[in-house]
Amino acid sequence: MMKGFTAKSWKMRWFPAPEELISEDYFAFDERKGIMAVADGITREKSSYLDDIFSLRLKSKARMAAERAVRAFIISLRCFHNIDERAVKLSAIRANEDVKLLNEFLGINPETVDYLKNDYAGCTFAGGAYNEKDGVVIGAFVADARLGIYRRDKRELELTPNLGPTKELDAQMWADSKMAGKNWGMAEGRRGIRKYFRNKPNGYYALTGEKEAEEGIHVVRWEFKPGDVFCACTDDMGEVVEAKGLDYFIVKDFAGLEEQSQGDIKHEGTIVYCHEPMYKFVGFGK
Repeated sequence: MMKGFTAKSWKMRWFPAPEELISEDYFAFDERKGIMAVADGITREKSSYLDDIFSLRLKSKARMAAERAVRAFIISLRCFHNIDERAVKLSAIRANEDVKLLNEFLGINPETVDYLKNDYAGCTFAGGAYNEKDGVVIGAFVADARLGIYRRDKRELELTPNLGPTKELDAQMWADSKMAGKNWGMAEGRRGIRKYFRNKPNGYYALTGEKEAEEGIHVVRWEFKPGDVFCACTDDMGEVVEAKGLDYFIVKDFAGLEEQSQGDIKHEGTIVYCHEPMYKFVGFGK
């Protein structure tokens, strides 16, 4: 069985706007094929850096990138007869290529990108699928989106590492000579971090449609037995899962999962999870 949801802080829950205008997370799953994915859009800029503050009333390009990546991954993986590491990696690359098409539609390319007002739309990403024949789950993840496998019989959780801009990486980037005298509150600080460190070996990765982003796609493979739980989550939810473990969630067969996590989310966090290797229908989330 597959399920998913986005948990929000109380400020986001009470903000008077449609979800697609304020949320940058997106998830979807195909239970019949055993495929699921989540993404967290990036590059929604603060209004002081935008020419038109009313653009905030529209769906952000961060949200659009998340939607495109998740859907492209699932559609691509459906086409493979055998789901293996190669199929999952190629489908994640296809997700990045679809984000590139979005940026081309928005008129953002290497000649026009300014890494601030006209930055690439992009997202972090995690997704995977169940291979029934081999009894395994295989997934791909980028940056601080995470994949996890919980062994209920052993009460053990294995979680992929946070490869996003962690505190340690953040300190290294700001200590670089190119960032001297700058900080995140400055326009040049934001531009510099994205220009010099995003999708670079000495920085962090995100699906922005750039070819270099493919280097940040990591693939994992785990054995999947009845009773195990396979999950994919965005950064805020990943922090909760890492801090408290899936034991925290597994109460009354997952009843109340969303309510339990609401109070621990800083902004918004999304999780999609599977805890039975049987698939009956297709479902989509926001």
